[in-house]
Amino acid sequence: MNKRVIWTLILLLIAASGLVVGYLTWSAQNASLDLTTTVISEADFINQSADIVPFGAPPANLMFSSDASGDWDVMLLDSAGTLNNLTGDDSGGQDIFSSFSISGDTINFVTNRTDPMALGPAQVKPDGTELRTLTVISAVMTLVSESQFDWDPAWSPDGETLAWVSLRDANLEIYTLPLSGDIDISNADRRTRDVTRDWYVAWSPNGAQLAYNNNAGGTENVYLFDVATDEITQLTDDTVDLMHPFWSLDGETLYYIRESDAMYTDGVFDIVQMNPDGSNPQALDGIVRADPVWSQGSSHIAFMSNVEGNWHIYVSRADGTNLRRVTEGDANHMFPVWMP
Repeated sequence: MNKRVIWTLILLLIAASGLVVGYLTWSAQNASLDLTTTVISEADFINQSADIVPFGAPPANLMFSSDASGDWDVMLLDSAGTLNNLTGDDSGGQDIFSSFSISGDTINFVTNRTDPMALGPAQVKPDGTELRTLTVISAVMTLVSESQFDWDPAWSPDGETLAWVSLRDANLEIYTLPLSGDIDISNADRRTRDVTRDWYVAWSPNGAQLAYNNNAGGTENVYLFDVATDEITQLTDDTVDLMHPFWSLDGETLYYIRESDAMYTDGVFDIVQMNPDGSNPQALDGIVRADPVWSQGSSHIAFMSNVEGNWHIYVSRADGTNLRRVTEGDANHMFPVWMP
């Protein structure tokens, strides 16, 4: 065998080896959620957090709320590590609970810019332009006129189902759609049928339930939807708004924000924790790893934690590996949302 043939074979073997290693690396970085290994133990989380490089870039654009400017603003951190304050116009308002339209071209959030002691709807573009506050009626009219019926997309932990809220039936309702075959959101399954609004959807880490808000009693309360049975359970019953439910990373605790004057005046959240069946509500206690949200394809997870004192956003692969902190500084950063 001549030398040219030998070297050709060697180069082909090297190239094939590179492709195999590359594929295995890609598979490891983008693996779907393994429900048996997704939970990071408390000890491992604390130990890993000490070695995390601050302000690492997420694998895709990630939105969250931050009080770095003194009041709460909507922030967008892109996959290159660039941070953009979308609502930092020195308004003094609390801009919180942001979500994307399902197309990803508009951001909805709530704010007290119009009424200092109440939350109302507002919108901004992902590049920070077209910031506008709205009334409830004008918000609905705007969404209809701009055909933005579907928003707040949430991917299930196994990556197989998309949940979101929609105005397509003239009321905010929860819809789901299997992410297999031909995907057409117009053929989605409507999962709630209440005359009042259903919104702020949060998947349980095991993918079996959706926590959400409903204002059937005149105030916002926390409800639980069983994905397999369609059973709906009201978990709270309060005379003040209980907003934006979110899960612990291990699925053993549910949290929500209880409306308070301090939330509007000082941007301080009254966070309540309870069991997933609604029992034993009490003030937030100790280190929290919570509000897990899965990226498209469920290859990665983002969540927030107060393990380092103030609240930061963390990102890892869905199996808990490659944990890193993506926010920095002494401010609080909460409520992560992946951009569609």
